[in-house]
Amino acid sequence: MTERTLEIGEAARILGISTEAVRKRIKRGSLKAQKNGDGQWLVILDESRLAAIRDNGGDSVQADAAGITTTLNLVRSSAAIEEALRDEVDVLRDEVTFLREEISRLDTIIMSLTQNIKMLEAPRQAQPRMSWWHRLKSMFIGG
Repeated sequence: MTERTLEIGEAARILGISTEAVRKRIKRGSLKAQKNGDGQWLVILDESRLAAIRDNGGDSVQADAAGITTTLNLVRSSAAIEEALRDEVDVLRDEVTFLREEISRLDTIIMSLTQNIKMLEAPRQAQPRMSWWHRLKSMFIGG
């Protein structure tokens, strides 16, 4: 069995899934992969899988006289759809986790700012300035 190494983007295009889905499959171990010298992940696909994808034109449903191939391809297609949906759910879970952490961080900042505002001293009310006549009058008459 011969194997071919592909970059994540090319593997995603060939498999008909997103690059994030390819990364999730690598992480789960459902796709074989290795890092190259630059630290980039390369997906390892066997030629039989690539040939099946090419033969079907990306479509897993193919009719034949016995109907067995059609059923097998439907099952494979369903499994591929299920795996793609699981990948999407994983991506969305990661986003929800990030957003929850971000909301918590922002709540902490708002709470801190609110506490700081409470600690500020209210500005003093300035005494109204008396006119020169009242100042002069208060110097002589007192009051």
